[in-house]
Amino acid sequence: MFSFKLENERSNTVDINDGINYVVLEASGLSPSSASLFHSKSPNRKGVKYNGSTVNERNIILTIKILGDIEKNRNYLYDWIDTEQYVKVYYRNGTKNVYCEGHVEDCEIGLFTNNEIINLAIICEDPYWKDLNSISIDISNLLKQFTFPFSITNPQPFSSLKENNTTNIFNYGTETGVKIIIKCNKDINGLVVYNPTDTTKRFEINTSLLANWVIEIDTDSSPKTVRAYKPDGTMENFLKYIGKNPTWFTLKRGNNILGFEVGEGSDVSDIEMSVNFTNKYSGV
Repeated sequence: MFSFKLENERSNTVDINDGINYVVLEASGLSPSSASLFHSKSPNRKGVKYNGSTVNERNIILTIKILGDIEKNRNYLYDWIDTEQYVKVYYRNGTKNVYCEGHVEDCEIGLFTNNEIINLAIICEDPYWKDLNSISIDISNLLKQFTFPFSITNPQPFSSLKENNTTNIFNYGTETGVKIIIKCNKDINGLVVYNPTDTTKRFEINTSLLANWVIEIDTDSSPKTVRAYKPDGTMENFLKYIGKNPTWFTLKRGNNILGFEVGEGSDVSDIEMSVNFTNKYSGV
């Protein structure tokens, strides 16, 4: 069994496979999108040299049969299938519950028949299917252990320190960017996020971070950003404080390790840090 729903820019949702008003007869564009491979020729070697690649946009084609009151249901559906408009496609099967976002490229409807069929074409600029629920991994040095009930004879700690300030993060989907959130509980003299298996891969913020600031490093956005949110409600662009040759960390498929350290005179327990991401899939 599978489920298809559409959501428009006003966050209104319609089930296009409810079996009462609509049913999806065919669907294409659910598998991995095609890739464009870049090659170059050289007079000193046979064949070509692979220089890289990119994943192309996703083209979703849905064939929808209108049921019930055909005239009413067709006109109702225009709120989601009008050409040019934004649409979010929700898809669920036995293993995945995901969505993909795009715009309606074409909508062909066979009118003047009791068997009206809609051929809907959607272009998804970002080709990946994304899990409905995002993931947040705490990589702070502080382990929260707040436990009820309190016990006098066997007291429970509010928190304790990790043995080290590195964390394993498992990504079940394709490579994805992350949003790293750092909350400063005290003043910090700079910050470094690094890969413990290759310490040359580092992301440095070379300035003081003050108590109650929240720093956001977003490697999933385009362009990538670093921002500081301050208690007075203002936001400051922190790109100017990034160290030379930064590694904008992403999560590869499978296990990833990230660590962090703070500047001299500061303590890693003075910050709370989390890595936030969404599992992405090339196909369902």
